[in-house]
Amino acid sequence: MTAAEHPEAAWQVPVRWPGGRTRPVRRAVGSMLREVEVHHTDLGCGHRPADWPPFFVARELAAAAAGLRERDDVPGMVLIADEDRVLRPVGDGRGPRVSGPASALLGWLTGRAAGHGLALDPPGPLPAPPAWRS
Repeated sequence: MTAAEHPEAAWQVPVRWPGGRTRPVRRAVGSMLREVEVHHTDLGCGHRPADWPPFFVARELAAAAAGLRERDDVPGMVLIADEDRVLRPVGDGRGPRVSGPASALLGWLTGRAAGHGLALDPPGPLPAPPAWRS
């Protein structure tokens, strides 16, 4: 059965995820895409964060920033993607503004890129991103 053929009501059925959490089955599609895109990059065969689909990058950058706001091991900063100029505070939200292409921001946050192409205001070295949790 394809995702398009999946009955609408069945997308809300709760399923147990690794770690014991229960979530609706609809979350599995995004999770699978995250695994494919990020780990395709990990293979080192030329697939880079710049190759990630824009809809994937937008969704994952928003999710990553939201998750980092809740963590106390994150240096304070504000992420700004060139594509939408939305201010995404992380950590305590104080600190430098890190800006650049959304895929470069997400690649850096996930540890799949070194942060080349990102700008810092005020100028200086990029903060060390925390360990990524998928």
